[in-house]
Amino acid sequence: RKWIDNKGKRKSGEKEGKSPHKRDRDNNRKGGNDDKEENPKAKFEEYKLDWKKGRVISLKGLSDGCDREAINEALAKVLDFDPEDRTVGIYADYSRGQPEGAIRFHNEKVAGIEGDKIPEKVLEIAAKLSDGSIEIAGAKVGSATVLEGEEEEKYYKNFIDFKNKQRKQRAESKTWKRPRKD
Repeated sequence: RKWIDNKGKRKSGEKEGKSPHKRDRDNNRKGGNDDKEENPKAKFEEYKLDWKKGRVISLKGLSDGCDREAINEALAKVLDFDPEDRTVGIYADYSRGQPEGAIRFHNEKVAGIEGDKIPEKVLEIAAKLSDGSIEIAGAKVGSATVLEGEEEEKYYKNFIDFKNKQRKQRAESKTWKRPRKD
């Protein structure tokens, strides 16, 4: 008799003696993991950059055929380095199709130039880009200026924010679990 009464209660929706280890099917009908609720925020190592002043050239008026590789090749001809070498310390900050970009001279030794001589070389390259003696993707650059003061601080702040956002997204994608297919 008790067995029949308990069976009737379960069918009517009353949950008696539910195991604490089982999930509630009423709240999660699909059977998958709702990672926004279950997973804590993904942890990532924050990007930090000890940047030096006078090492960023802002480019404006870039041609439609421009890309990062074309920027690196143009600089490789002037500074005599292999454009495929990622350890040179020169980075083209550019997205295809955009009329603007930047060149960042990152390391203490950039393409054979060391320390305090880097800002001088950066000024020289910016002048050559502006007067057209250095072309990118076979075209002259509209203008090239070395960033200073607030513009330079804003550039680095945006760059660091971008890198942190990228790292956060990568960390979250590693902890994301796919819903089970039943």
